[in-house]
Amino acid sequence: MADVPMTGADDSGAPPERVWHDRTTAGIVLVDADGLILMQLRDDIPTIADPGCWVIPGGELDSNETPEDGARREFLEETGYHFPPGEMQFVFSRDLPRPQGTTERQYYFLGRYDGIQTITCYEGQELRFIPPGDLADMKTSPGLAEIIGITLREVGG
Repeated sequence: MADVPMTGADDSGAPPERVWHDRTTAGIVLVDADGLILMQLRDDIPTIADPGCWVIPGGELDSNETPEDGARREFLEETGYHFPPGEMQFVFSRDLPRPQGTTERQYYFLGRYDGIQTITCYEGQELRFIPPGDLADMKTSPGLAEIIGITLREVGG
C-alpha cells in the first residue's frame, strides 16, 4: 500500500487528515458458483479512502502497471488469491470525483472463484461472500452497489 500524505494534527488535537491526489485503481468482483460476491470491509482509519466501508478487493496501480496487472497484484496482496493472466474479464471503468477536487479512475474486472484456492484477509477487517442483493443495506464506497450490479448484468450474472 502506498504511503498517503497527511496534514499534521493541529492545536486542537484533531487527527491528521488525508491529502488526496488523482489516482488510478483497479478491483475484481469475484463471484462464486452460487452467485455470491466477495466483499472486503476496509479498516476504519480516517486517513484511507472509504474507511469502514465494504468494497471489492483492489487498490492503486503502480506507475508501470496495466489495470489488469494492478488488479491481479492488489487482489493477491489482499486475499492471497492468484488470478493467472486471462482468467478475469474487464467490465467497466469510471472516473469517481474525490475530495479536494481530485479524481479516481477506477477499473472493474470480473473473476470466477475456482473453489480451490484459500481466500485469506490480509488487508482490512474481514472478507465475506455475500448475496448481491445484500449490497443495498451495506455501507459501501460511493456507487459500488450500482457498479457491481452493472458488472453482474454485463456478464449475465
